[in-house]
Amino acid sequence: MRFYDLVRWHKGDLLSMPWKGFYVPALDVPMDLNGDGKNDVCFYKTLPTTQEKGVTYVNVSATLSPNNTANPQRLSNDTYGELTWLNTIKRDWQEKKYVYPVPQADIVINPALDQNPGWK
Repeated sequence: MRFYDLVRWHKGDLLSMPWKGFYVPALDVPMDLNGDGKNDVCFYKTLPTTQEKGVTYVNVSATLSPNNTANPQRLSNDTYGELTWLNTIKRDWQEKKYVYPVPQADIVINPALDQNPGWK
């Protein structure tokens, strides 16, 4: 859903839900995401020795080389499933976000204007 649809339908709270990516059916299988007949991306745990030109290879193993840091990109079922991100930034939605703040310059020009609720 688009952001402005969610705002119009007063469903901004959906934006605070954890974000999950699309479904990946298997590792090491190049995928055509935009339907143009050319592969775009391939998810892997061990980088293939031969790589298809024009394909972005995305590591979903538990750790990243060379320093063995935790990889935030993972698949929900290890070798397939929804693409998820560990340690993601917490998102919140506040009621005030349904309206934009009135620009301060406009309030200076017209003192009869008041700031929208939550933006004072």
